[in-house]
Amino acid sequence: MKLINMRLKDEPPSISIEAEGHVWDIHDLYDFEGVRQNINDRTVILLWRPSIYATPPLYARAFEIVFAEVDYFEITPRDSEIPDFGEDTCLNGLLRILPEENTSELIANGYPIETDFPEERFHLWFMFRGGQNIRIGAETAIFRELISTH
Repeated sequence: MKLINMRLKDEPPSISIEAEGHVWDIHDLYDFEGVRQNINDRTVILLWRPSIYATPPLYARAFEIVFAEVDYFEITPRDSEIPDFGEDTCLNGLLRILPEENTSELIANGYPIETDFPEERFHLWFMFRGGQNIRIGAETAIFRELISTH
């Protein structure tokens, strides 16, 4: 996957993305709002909104990460032992993983140790505090700041 206009910060695991000349803390200052998939276009979009801890002006804007030419898309169930559904919006970590790694084994064995990856040969794995995971393999990922948060 080629990260077009963004990069992971402080990995592994990362909780921030560097894009548009800023560091976007997607653990503390942003909440995950949802995912959209277009099967015909082979795109997946992850949408993030400012959390109650975000302060304007920078953190008043929502953003999305647009994945194009998606060839792998997986969402695992949340952890039923975690009663607070508010934890589902909080990113616990973001990792690059090799395409051949098994998601179930990664979850059972904990975070993999980040290694040097062959250029552009990885999936992004979003891990949430509620236990849910989103894993995406795509040709590209683009950070897009949204003008309105409504």
